[in-house]
Amino acid sequence: MLRDVRIPVALVLVLMSLAVAAASLVWLKVDRARVPGVAWLALLGAMVVGRWVAPLMAAAAWGTEGRTVTELAAASARARRDGFLLVSDTVPLALALPDPGYVNRHATDLAEAPLWDDYVLPGVLSRAAGTTTTGRVYSASLAALPRRGGAPVPVFLAAREPDETERAGDAPGAAGVMTVLAARAGPAGTPLFLPVLERPDAAVPTPTDLELAVRETWFAPAATGNVVTPGAALPTGVTVRGLWSRLSLAWALQFPGVLSARRVPSGSVVVTERSVAARLARYAPFAAFGTAWPVIVDGRMLWVAWGYVAREIYPLGTAVGWRDERVRYLRAGFLGTVDAATGVTRVYLARGADPLSRAWQGVLPELVAGWDSVPAALSGQLRYPEELFNAQVQLLRGQARRARVAEPYWWVGTAPGDTAVRLRVRAVDEVALEPRVAAVIEGVLERGQPRLRVLSYPEPYALAGPSEIEAEFAAAAPGGATIPGRLRVVPFDDGAVALQAFYADSGTFMGMVAGWQGSVGTGATPLEALRHVSARGDATSIPGATPFEAAQEWFRRLDRARSEGDWTAFGTAWNGLRRALGLPAGPSRVAPPPPRD
Repeated sequence: MLRDVRIPVALVLVLMSLAVAAASLVWLKVDRARVPGVAWLALLGAMVVGRWVAPLMAAAAWGTEGRTVTELAAASARARRDGFLLVSDTVPLALALPDPGYVNRHATDLAEAPLWDDYVLPGVLSRAAGTTTTGRVYSASLAALPRRGGAPVPVFLAAREPDETERAGDAPGAAGVMTVLAARAGPAGTPLFLPVLERPDAAVPTPTDLELAVRETWFAPAATGNVVTPGAALPTGVTVRGLWSRLSLAWALQFPGVLSARRVPSGSVVVTERSVAARLARYAPFAAFGTAWPVIVDGRMLWVAWGYVAREIYPLGTAVGWRDERVRYLRAGFLGTVDAATGVTRVYLARGADPLSRAWQGVLPELVAGWDSVPAALSGQLRYPEELFNAQVQLLRGQARRARVAEPYWWVGTAPGDTAVRLRVRAVDEVALEPRVAAVIEGVLERGQPRLRVLSYPEPYALAGPSEIEAEFAAAAPGGATIPGRLRVVPFDDGAVALQAFYADSGTFMGMVAGWQGSVGTGATPLEALRHVSARGDATSIPGATPFEAAQEWFRRLDRARSEGDWTAFGTAWNGLRRALGLPAGPSRVAPPPPRD
């Protein structure tokens, strides 16, 4: 109601403002202060009436009828949905009673759990490659490698990027992309490399580059400066032709070396804008591109990044932190690619893009191609927009008033309610009062469109959260391990498993620590660690609960199992109740009757 009154009043104020501006211009010709003074007083009066008097009179005349708060809440929810694509599917999960077959039921998913982490692997690979190659590994990204006749294989793609010190003619383009099996390690705790993508079973322990049609990398996220190449080289750039060409390049690039014909022969190509971020920003300045990751398409490496459109002002929107500012609108509307060898740059409109992104594409169709132009080999290797996911997690945490959301992590596998093996980004949501898991938030791409899912547990106190598990895992770390990996909580329909890898100072994989049902185990693989947990774990414990709380919980489970007719679960709950009450576990025997005389 108030909105309906203020909109026409705002139009009137706009017209009056134009009139006041005209009156102020007239004052330049007519030396009468009364002309602009009267106009400004009229505008101020209209502003007071439009801002306070008119809405109050409208509310008194028509009444709010109790709808203002409800309508405002609904409009705010629509603003969050439209501003951040906050459309989530909630999947309720249960906590099954402990049983010895739990690990075997989920062995397929847990066998592909990553042993490596994206912040540990770059240093390991750079040291393994040594000084015989140019460039350096700055990042490694998890990917789901398609496999013919089988489920995708989790791998890390790591490209050697041109070193920051490279300058014109000082070094050739960095060469090589390494593919590491994410869920495997060699006998010495070193990575296993794939020379050929089509053969994930042919991994080797020695550092080996992936076989590509074009191996040179002239453009990368870490590349800086200018490079001079022969005219027949792959990179696109500016050809040096004559004195004026040399002078223009020397002045524009602040690169005096181009004036020397001995250093830069005629016909050479000066390669500029080698940074992926700078190249995409120059090509499409209306979008803010995120961190690029490598993708192999038809034997070539492409750097791929999502392009975001953000706005600080969005009616009824909720502000979230993004790149050191607060925004109320953030959508991943564009997809940018840069060929690592040639520098060819393309920008596509994302599938299901928001109206603002579609408007930009409508204005600049020659720069922004439609989603239909994205190569099929590329669309199958995209990942969820990470910056959008972080904003969505902030909003979900604010709605549920959670105390902490752990750092997001990537995972390749299935999920409750989704049997497809996909690349997923996940974050664990903890309850506000104590560090217990309330939900696991995950983002996946389905046919190129982001899908947000909330895997929610009805009994959050039964699962310890990351902030509590980290201390327990650090105490159980293998000997010689000094660097902890990312803590990953793997949700299932009937519970959850926590996994964390540990490394030596050199980056050597030392072992895996697993947590399940309140117990911790250590092993060389996730399955081995979990089998150690189930072998020595207490199957009738309730993690984090006092004896009285544990007794209450086991009694509830006992009653539920009785009502459902599940006598196996009834027996397990009965033993748990006896243990919580301090009675010996196991079947009770009735004393034999006394002998008759």
